[in-house]
Amino acid sequence: MRKLLFVCAAAGSAAMLSSCATTGNVSKADKRFARGEYETAIELYKADVAKGKNVAMANYRVAESYRLSNRIEQAEGYYKAALDGA
Repeated sequence: MRKLLFVCAAAGSAAMLSSCATTGNVSKADKRFARGEYETAIELYKADVAKGKNVAMANYRVAESYRLSNRIEQAEGYYKAALDGA
């Protein structure tokens, strides 16, 4: 019984560690946004837009970052760009 419990615990730990390793597809900008580091996220998302990477979502996240940091006036243009898909 003890051996079975050990094997189950080891298998569960391995599964947990492997699932944590697959979060590599989250960008630095997304991580900063999730942490509430909006100023840093804005710069990273703007760099993504300049590179042409996921432009509509990056513009939306820039707009949200501005809104969540109480700079709604600056967010308006980015919301429009996100809706236009450019």
